[in-house]
Amino acid sequence: MIIYRLKELAAAKNWTKSKLHYASGISYPTISRIWDADEGKNPIKQIDMDVLDSLCVALACEPGDLIKRVQP
Repeated sequence: MIIYRLKELAAAKNWTKSKLHYASGISYPTISRIWDADEGKNPIKQIDMDVLDSLCVALACEPGDLIKRVQP
């Protein structure tokens, strides 16, 4: 199972969804969907590569920092 670590990485910078929205240029609804998937709500099946890249730039991280494979 793949999980998203967006909330964890944003929290390390003391960022809210709004701050991440402004820093990344990604729409607030998209940030919110990924954030909620991070909390186990409304799992998302895919993420656009441009969105992933923008998140990495904003959070100064690599794609592997944002997604993680865990055993169910």
